[in-house]
Amino acid sequence: MQMTTGTTVETPSFAGPAESKKIPADGKAIFAFTCCAVGLGSSLLKKTRNNKVLPACAGGLGAFLILSIKSGLNQEFTKQGAGYVGFNAEYGLGFWGAFIFFVAATLYNIWQIVNPIPTD
Repeated sequence: MQMTTGTTVETPSFAGPAESKKIPADGKAIFAFTCCAVGLGSSLLKKTRNNKVLPACAGGLGAFLILSIKSGLNQEFTKQGAGYVGFNAEYGLGFWGAFIFFVAATLYNIWQIVNPIPTD
């Protein structure tokens, strides 16, 4: 959510007061959040085989975007030399939970496309 809405980070300064830096919202994070909303909303539609393609695609794209955000952050830290000073990005439960749910949603919807449930 911090990547979606933007946040302010305080960086310690060794020679003076701590500095705060505003980090703007990331377009990839906003798009991943949109994929989540579209996938969830479209999965609530009438359960037919064709209605599972959109949630599967939204889940796959969301998982790709989450990994793309992680890769971009790691490259940015390396580029700015933060890793050498001891600063590192931590990917906690929220990040990995979102990734796992995107992958699970994709696999579940693909399974429903391949093995449709008969309707009466």
